Amino acid sequence: MPEGYYSALGRLVAISSLAETQLALCGWAAETGYAYTDEWAFDRYPGGATKYARKRVRYLDTDQRSDLRHLLATYAELVGVRHQAVHGVLLLDPTLTPDEQWLVQSARHGVAALTVLLDAMEDATVRLHGFVRSANQLRNAIAARPSAARRRQEKPLREAESALITLMSKRRETPNDEAQLVAHDPASTVPTVPAGPAADGPLNALEP
Repeated sequence: MPEGYYSALGRLVAISSLAETQLALCGWAAETGYAYTDEWAFDRYPGGATKYARKRVRYLDTDQRSDLRHLLATYAELVGVRHQAVHGVLLLDPTLTPDEQWLVQSARHGVAALTVLLDAMEDATVRLHGFVRSANQLRNAIAARPSAARRRQEKPLREAESALITLMSKRRETPNDEAQLVAHDPASTVPTVPAGPAADGPLNALEP
């Protein structure tokens, strides 16, 4: 196993989560005018935070729409490395040289040398640190718009947070037309939405 692989994986997973948080808060600022919320409901299902942000681009002025779309595209690129590392299967091929024996296999990326993936992970981690700073700056800029002040006057923070919780907890139809609760309740027998293609696009029917 390449030295430092697991520490590199931990750093990548942590910064990816923080980057996704910043994206969601950009969408939150666009819709409500508030720069932050303690009521974290964007992660009720896989991909919920980025989907939420993507659906709120329409609230922004032209220049900030371009900025948020650019961030969304950049995150999609970088989080792909995270997915390959987290969901890939590690393999050991003793027929190869010692430096190349460890491989990682995933359905989307096929088989790659783990050393190659490690380089990509470290590069993605560095870029995601810069991404978080850019997203934070954009979020603050969105919340500083005159239109954001009007939105804050129209809807108090607690009312906006309540609407967010309701939105992210609504029932939706699965590809098998079976309604499932998006909100996760440990005491419930209703399954949470699985990761993967079936979880893509759940906010289409949840526009307020």
